[in-house]
Amino acid sequence: PDHLHRLHRVGAELYADQCLITWARESASIAKLPKDRRQGWMELMEMITTWQEPAFPITGRDLQDKGIKQGPELGVLLNQIRDWWIDNDCTADRDACLNKLKQLTP
Repeated sequence: PDHLHRLHRVGAELYADQCLITWARESASIAKLPKDRRQGWMELMEMITTWQEPAFPITGRDLQDKGIKQGPELGVLLNQIRDWWIDNDCTADRDACLNKLKQLTP
C-alpha cells in the first residue's frame, strides 16, 4: 500500500523518477546489487509504468452534501477517506466511502 499512496500523491511519472534516482544511488553504493534486489526494483518499475490511476469515488461536494462545511476539516476528512480507500486497494465504491465518512464524524 505504501507504493500506492505515493503513486496517488505524486503521480506515476514523478514517482518513477524518484525510484530511478534511489535505485541508481543504491546501485552506486553497493559493489554488486543482489539479484533479488535488482528484481525488486524492476518489478516496482513495471508496476509504476503500467499503473492506471482509479478514480476516487467521492468529492468534497459529496461531503458538503452530508453537512460538512467547506474548509480545513473537509479536506482532512476527504484525505482520511482517500487514505482508507487506498489502503483497501482502491476498491471501495461511493457508498462504502460515504459510510467511512459516517465512521469518522460524530
